[in-house]
Amino acid sequence: MPGKFFNYVVFPVTTIALVGTIIRSQARPAKAHSHYMKGDHQTRQGWKQANDGLSVQDVGRSGGGV
Repeated sequence: MPGKFFNYVVFPVTTIALVGTIIRSQARPAKAHSHYMKGDHQTRQGWKQANDGLSVQDVGRSGGGV
């Protein structure tokens, strides 16, 4: 009986708690790139590079709205 308690209660709870702790410890806030929203060509190129080729039009289509 103690083996079943460990297998069905203690192990899953411990595993979920450990995974949650690891995920929270590695989470970081995203870096803001508000200066890329200016209109000149150089900053738009910077925006595309920082966002892996996404343009303002792509963000609008995804529901992000700009």
